[in-house]
Amino acid sequence: MLRGVVHAADIMDREGAFLVLGAGYLICARLRLIWADMGYRSAPLKEWVEGECEWELEIVQRPRKWGW
Repeated sequence: MLRGVVHAADIMDREGAFLVLGAGYLICARLRLIWADMGYRSAPLKEWVEGECEWELEIVQRPRKWGW
């Protein structure tokens, strides 16, 4: 863990991501790829991460259950 950020529970993941990733941007210049779950899927967040921070944001999908 590089840094922790605490915010109110009523902030949605994709909105809180600006706080978390913004803090990471200040301390970790070598970071290039962010893996995030579906809660972080939003166009403004992706544009900010890939444009302003010059990172790649990859949304990882839940694997399918076998036999379903």
